Amino acid sequence: MFRFGLGEELGQVPAEDRDRVLDALTQLAREKTELHGGRVTAVLGSKVLAVFADGADPADSAERAVRTASAVRAGLSVPTGTLTPPQAAVRGLTVHAAVASGEALLPRRPSDDPPPPWGGGRLVDTCRSMLAHVQAGEIHVCDETRRQVERAATFRRACASAVAPWELHALHDGASDLSWDRVGAGVHVSELALMHHTLQHTRRRSAAHLITLIDGSGRARTRLLMEFQRQVEELQGGPVRVLAGTVPPPQQAGSALSVPAEILAAYCGIDPGGPEAHAAGRLRTTLNRLCGDPATVADLYAPLARLLSPQRAADEEEVAEMLRAWGTFLARAAREQPLVLIWDDLQHADDTLLDLVERMTQTHVGAPLLVAVGADSRLPDRRPGWATARPRTVTLSLSPETGDCLDRLLESLLPPLRESEVA
Repeated sequence: MFRFGLGEELGQVPAEDRDRVLDALTQLAREKTELHGGRVTAVLGSKVLAVFADGADPADSAERAVRTASAVRAGLSVPTGTLTPPQAAVRGLTVHAAVASGEALLPRRPSDDPPPPWGGGRLVDTCRSMLAHVQAGEIHVCDETRRQVERAATFRRACASAVAPWELHALHDGASDLSWDRVGAGVHVSELALMHHTLQHTRRRSAAHLITLIDGSGRARTRLLMEFQRQVEELQGGPVRVLAGTVPPPQQAGSALSVPAEILAAYCGIDPGGPEAHAAGRLRTTLNRLCGDPATVADLYAPLARLLSPQRAADEEEVAEMLRAWGTFLARAAREQPLVLIWDDLQHADDTLLDLVERMTQTHVGAPLLVAVGADSRLPDRRPGWATARPRTVTLSLSPETGDCLDRLLESLLPPLRESEVA
């Protein structure tokens, strides 16, 4: 059983349009369920019930149910690490899942009839009770499900529920829980392979590279960047640190510096809402580790501390100084551990930030740093020669995809064009 949460942070979707989002989420759950041999038997608002009853082996049905839950979660999430659940790909949108195994009387229907409503039953009641305790991004299973699937997955104790004492940690064989699986890879498998090849080249040569994805609608590049991040964090051999962000529109205060500030805070382990004294201490500790030389630490500390400050508003000269220090920090960090920076909506960046990103392959020649950015057509319109004359750069114009459910979901999150706007 799935439950999809539409939080207040999903502010750009008007209340009257949220049904479109729920419909796209339901279709995503239905497609993943059918892909793994199950069927959706009931949908009530934000909840979806699926059953897996084909075949004589209960363990096979249980595994397919767990893999379906993982596939739906992966399609709507960005991984955050091995110890925490994935983060929602769209702020305010959450997915919760519970899997219960046992005997149930299934409704009979001709194969050409639509699925009948599922009215209840002990197993359904158990699954519903489990789901009430599932936190965002988690998948809880009952004891029987864990026993049936323990060869194919690892589980850990769930803190919230005695009814569902186990939480899915990882599937041993990652083939079925990829949001970019063989069935849904679309037309951009080659672009994804090129990005991985560029990362390998970055690491082997210890040289900075820049990949730019241009896509008019934004859906294809967002999916590609999300999947690249997931695969680098899960599948790359050797240690690679991934830091990601989205450039906000220019009307938001401090937009030119918000992503560099977020990346710096994430690298140093700083809570943006925490006390400034704690942030200053973490920053200084990180700089001492990366630089060693007190003179270099002193040179970088003041502008980087200013970058992290909520009151960072500054003139052009101060902005340039903060970004210079930030670039030097990245080079030091990449030499300690290869870095991948993933930015979306780069078309919103101002000229100072665009200059810095475009020059990274020259200013960070000896650092294993890969910068993967996404933008719409406004970026090449503003910069017709974007990165074309720079070494170790590649720009990919993504072709439109034939929309699957995730594409439709991303499209449903865009405010629809209304008659008043047309007029």
